[in-house]
Amino acid sequence: MIACGALNKIIELKLPFSALGFNPNDEVRLFLEIRREGSLLERWPNQMPISFDVPDENFEAVMWSA
Repeated sequence: MIACGALNKIIELKLPFSALGFNPNDEVRLFLEIRREGSLLERWPNQMPISFDVPDENFEAVMWSA
């Protein structure tokens, strides 16, 4: 598993979908939660999860063209 990240005013994280057990075309729904000692401090987005499909090997060819 290869993961990397950066933290300043923006948090960036790079983690392969496969490391999380996802396969191409799986639906992912997620929230980001900040907790301290088990207590929820913040949650983004607050109401509805971020939702997307895991890209497959054709993603760049389909989405990016000049």
